[in-house]
Amino acid sequence: MSTANHRTNVREKLAGPLRLSWADPSLGTMFARGKCIDASERGMKVLVTDPVPRLSTVSIAIERMGFSGSATVRHVARAGRGYLVGLQLNQPIPQSLLAKHVTLASTATGTGLELNTTGA
Repeated sequence: MSTANHRTNVREKLAGPLRLSWADPSLGTMFARGKCIDASERGMKVLVTDPVPRLSTVSIAIERMGFSGSATVRHVARAGRGYLVGLQLNQPIPQSLLAKHVTLASTATGTGLELNTTGA
């Protein structure tokens, strides 16, 4: 299996809560809360508590960032008690919005990037 990175946009560390929803043919509309791990204009890695079917279309809402849209689930992997889900966004996150919410933050292990929740 190839581990090559085929992304066209660089992902930046971006932490913050989000909501996903999708249609399940048997169960109806499903919902999951989670958090964003990283994002680019066209993609996102999120951590959720419940599995989301690969290749399904999901609605995504990141209220603190003021972003909502839809995405295709490209990858799902078990991660501890949750699932890492790779999303390909159907509508890009505007670069200006992404830049506004990614800020440098000093951490014990060095400099990281995280969601700016101050509204600045």
